Amino acid sequence: MSGESGADGDGAAGADPNARPLRVAVTGTPGTGKSTATALLEDEYDVIHLNDLIKGDDALWTERDVDRDTLVADLDAVRERLDDWSGVLDSHLAHRFAVDRVVVLRCHPETIEARLRERGEAEATAEENSEPGEPSRALARKAHENAEPDEPSRALARKAHENAEPGEPPRALARKAHENAESEALDVILSEAVAEHGVENVYEIDTTDRDPAAVADEIRAAIRGEREPSAGTVDFIDYISRAREDRDGK
Repeated sequence: MSGESGADGDGAAGADPNARPLRVAVTGTPGTGKSTATALLEDEYDVIHLNDLIKGDDALWTERDVDRDTLVADLDAVRERLDDWSGVLDSHLAHRFAVDRVVVLRCHPETIEARLRERGEAEATAEENSEPGEPSRALARKAHENAEPDEPSRALARKAHENAEPGEPPRALARKAHENAESEALDVILSEAVAEHGVENVYEIDTTDRDPAAVADEIRAAIRGEREPSAGTVDFIDYISRAREDRDGK
């Protein structure tokens, strides 16, 4: 889902880092394991799975992107619906809301792409739409589409998927999974979270080789203030480099 407005300006910048946060966003590119990990925290915290909330209420989204089978979320309506919430907010949109801390789950783009293809994403989701007029994933896509000859190109990726063998995932699904993988390699959600909440309130967690219980433990540590804020410690640019090498080798 995408939204139609940015995060409130009343986030947690300047908050006491030792205070127990009332509102924690768990965000990240689709396929990083947010919902699975946060489900393990439900006995300790009030966990709101925002994508499910939006999909279940027509008043919380404005339109459906037919090409990608996604919903465009109305973030103002979502804020009104959440009202004076507290706990853990799970969604790739969670960092767009006023929160005390932001946990950004990261995962290697190749793993994300494989997970999203396996998932199938048959129902309408919010997995990669960008905000109208916002400098987010739409710009990342545009940057690739306008890439120089030596850069990985959306057109090349699209062509490869369109020439896929019978039995492979449908082109729209493959393209969507690839776009999310590139978004992860470009640190799009991490950059948005840092820009909107400040690096001092962001906790980056690499989930690539961790099981859900271990990821939940890391989220719990961030909530309790048992680990230091971190951003920029995870680097997946190798995905872009390999895409370039694969293209050049053809």
